[in-house]
Amino acid sequence: MATALHFAHKEPPTQSVDEMSIHESLQKLSGSYVKVTAKIVHIEQETQNITTRAGKQLVLRNATLADETNQCRLSLWASHIDAVTLNTSYNFTNLVVKDFDETKFLSTSPTSTFQQTDDLENVNFELIEHKFDGEPSMVAITSHYACRNCNMKLDIEVNMPTLPPTHKCHSCSFRQRMNASAKQTFLKIKFENNPTYTVNSAVTHKFISENPETQNMSDDLEEFLFTKTVTVILNNKDNTAVKELKLA
Repeated sequence: MATALHFAHKEPPTQSVDEMSIHESLQKLSGSYVKVTAKIVHIEQETQNITTRAGKQLVLRNATLADETNQCRLSLWASHIDAVTLNTSYNFTNLVVKDFDETKFLSTSPTSTFQQTDDLENVNFELIEHKFDGEPSMVAITSHYACRNCNMKLDIEVNMPTLPPTHKCHSCSFRQRMNASAKQTFLKIKFENNPTYTVNSAVTHKFISENPETQNMSDDLEEFLFTKTVTVILNNKDNTAVKELKLA
């Protein structure tokens, strides 16, 4: 005979995080949760589609946070990508300290919350265009079809000789005509002693259109870039998102 066991329900413990400045946050170990009050001083217009190791697709938008002590990148994930407004100050809780290519930044987590607060006027931020030339040490080019509704990657091969008339997006469930779906091409490029830079689809297509010899090269485009000196232009030296890509 089964015996019913009754246990008192307890909520999972919540993590108490003291409020700190951006400078103090970036001194924390990667993986630490922090609480900061800061101002959104820059938001990238384009989003990126990221596939996790578990195969889940997430949308990423990068922004820049600033207070009176420092500035840093803020990675906004999934439902948070449209949760902030430019030139608006917020109390951020449960942001996570991340470290990529030896550069620390802050990222949202599933438990992150944003609360608008009084404007921070004296923030440490200056949007200075940063440019350098170099020969790539690693290059990766990927292409995929994107959903016209949610912009997520469609699970359909880009090199199919003939596309199906329609295809259903598994992220938003909209079926769409494939003759109107856009192919997106992304580039990741790394130089010795520098971070990995991400080139979004719009910048990549602009680079290809301005350099006719790179069109229709597919995998050969990676080899082509190894033979060239490439100019990378960033909105800010602490940001790894490329504003413009040129041949030097």
